[in-house]
Amino acid sequence: MAPWLTGVHPKKTQGADIQAGASVDQIAAKEIGNLSQFPSLELGLEDNRMAGGCDSGYSCAYSNTISWRSPSTPLPPEINPQALFERLFGDGETTGPAARARQAKQDRSVLDFVRADADRLGKGLGAGDKQKLSECLESVREPPAGIPPAMAPGRYTQAMEGIGPVPIRNGYAMVPQISPAAKKVGFWSAVLATVFSVAYIIGQLAEWLGWLGSGGGHESASTPLGLVVLLTPSLFLGPSFLLVAVSIHELASSDRKIWSHAAVVFATVYTVLISINYFVQLTWVTPRLAAGRTEGIEQFLFVPFDSFLYAVDILGYSFMSLATLFAAMVFTGTGVQRVARWFLISNGLLLPFIALQMYWHWLIWVAAMWAVTFPCSTWSVAVVFRRAATTATCSRASGG
Repeated sequence: MAPWLTGVHPKKTQGADIQAGASVDQIAAKEIGNLSQFPSLELGLEDNRMAGGCDSGYSCAYSNTISWRSPSTPLPPEINPQALFERLFGDGETTGPAARARQAKQDRSVLDFVRADADRLGKGLGAGDKQKLSECLESVREPPAGIPPAMAPGRYTQAMEGIGPVPIRNGYAMVPQISPAAKKVGFWSAVLATVFSVAYIIGQLAEWLGWLGSGGGHESASTPLGLVVLLTPSLFLGPSFLLVAVSIHELASSDRKIWSHAAVVFATVYTVLISINYFVQLTWVTPRLAAGRTEGIEQFLFVPFDSFLYAVDILGYSFMSLATLFAAMVFTGTGVQRVARWFLISNGLLLPFIALQMYWHWLIWVAAMWAVTFPCSTWSVAVVFRRAATTATCSRASGG
């Protein structure tokens, strides 16, 4: 929609650096808008998103906005009939200057009331995000010069718990938030990843203690029962963790998406490697072990430190460590975000101990810290998703 009235091919971006052109209706509004109460009215029928991508790498602002005050300032349409009515005719009193002044004073008082909550939120943000939040609130408080009092801030939607920064474009704040669906998928995939990892850890402890029929210790080959107990939750852990990585990518702010994208890449490699490995073990190797038919499958036996598929396994978990290391870069706040960041980094730092244990077996005891770092990482990420705000905007209730 952006090129229709602007005649400009928009810049390809899904971030805050949108760039199109001033639309012809706004050019006309600058010339003759002073002849009416409002220079222009932007109206719509659907709740249009202004952040994120909607069309092959292009921002939703291009698809959902027809009027542009300037090349970087889309004017979101008003879709609420009541808000439009109040803007045109007042909210029950009059459209006179005195009533408008009273309404503007009330709106500023509401913002002052909310500012206390915003200040508390600001304590958990980094310096950059804190500044952007302040700019967002100020843009709601004071209308740009030349806009009539009727167009002063009247309503705004809070987005008080997002991770992403708040890009400001000439007084309009577009807050990239996570969608309700992404929030739900992120939360439950993180919970499931925690559950499956804990199930594997319990099975591994039982295996090392010899409770599953093996000789015990970390160098003994698993029995068919041990393979089922260990590899079944591990098989489901793969896709769960990949969904966590994808959801973190959805949660990431535009300047952090390179890190989350890398996390998705490494999580995908991990998932592919371990899924092939464990599926072959559970559906082909284990039944033959249980039946005593091992001839011809020697190369596929899962023997710690001394088998092809064990090497594939630790390669997969090395990529998992890389994925968590890059995912940690998304979380820049304090509180639970800091907890998630440090557990993800700690899990990532296990990479050399996991990857090199084929050469030095004792490294497995350091790599065993995974039993703490990984489930704590996914659980803290689940809490982040639980507390995250869903898609919202902090913007003026009416266009220019």
